[in-house]
Amino acid sequence: MASALASIYALGIAEAGRAIESECALSFTEAIQKLLDFSMSFNRKHAEFHALVFDAPLSAAREEEQSFGQAFVDFIAARLRRQVPKISHSEAAHHGQLALMIFRGIL
Repeated sequence: MASALASIYALGIAEAGRAIESECALSFTEAIQKLLDFSMSFNRKHAEFHALVFDAPLSAAREEEQSFGQAFVDFIAARLRRQVPKISHSEAAHHGQLALMIFRGIL
């Protein structure tokens, strides 16, 4: 049951990321701000999400954590590559990983 709930929450976050991404008129800063605002609001409304996805020892929940983390990194990297076309994929992904670590620290 915990795994199913974690999956539902991860899908909701992924959908929000796609919705933000579809707003092509947003600047890099605006898109990141929207993603962070949504994620923080979601975390406040669903306190159990953090425990299920980030703290749970369940292997399926760990898979959802990795899926959420990768979606976050990919979003940041894609937006960064759009903003700075000359940046390499690996450097953009590295910045996405750093942003994810900062976000997790905030949570």
